[in-house]
Amino acid sequence: EPAPRLVRKLADDGIEVASAAAGFCHSVCVDRTGHVHAWGQGRFNQLGVGAKNTPAFTTEPTRVPALGRVRDLAAGGNFNVAVGADGSMISWGANGNGELGLGNSNDKRGDVPRLVHNPGAASFASASAGWRHAAATSSDGRLWTWGWSGSVGQHGVDADSTGGQLGLRNGQSDFWEPTLVEGLPGKAKAVSCG
Repeated sequence: EPAPRLVRKLADDGIEVASAAAGFCHSVCVDRTGHVHAWGQGRFNQLGVGAKNTPAFTTEPTRVPALGRVRDLAAGGNFNVAVGADGSMISWGANGNGELGLGNSNDKRGDVPRLVHNPGAASFASASAGWRHAAATSSDGRLWTWGWSGSVGQHGVDADSTGGQLGLRNGQSDFWEPTLVEGLPGKAKAVSCG
């Protein structure tokens, strides 16, 4: 679309949007009450409605039914991450490189929202998502990353990692659960993935 357009279904239903995010072929938003709505392509279960109910695509925003209230939401390439009202991290969608943070390389898709493995964060404060990786800040100011380490350093861990974008310095290509990024000069207040 060459110009912004109103998402008519949300407006017609009287849903006030607090924030929105866009993935590769899907979009999500959080309404003022903390509920998540999703639309677009559902091929990788990024709509969060369950494998049996996932359409190939939909232009009509649908509330993600198995998800409670959230306070932050991010869309990655074909997945989403959200910070629950209780500080938990929740994810759903594609999981080919650990982007869901579930801790299991055999679980390739999350058709409904599931809790991300919490390796020791007090609680999560904010989330961000990139193509196949995610990052979050915890309430105590620490930074956590997971997913594909790629070839450009997005995890920030090691020059020897396949990409380093996770900041983790250990040469792994995929991180299947949130991993602490150490050595920051201060507390992390926000994070943004590209």
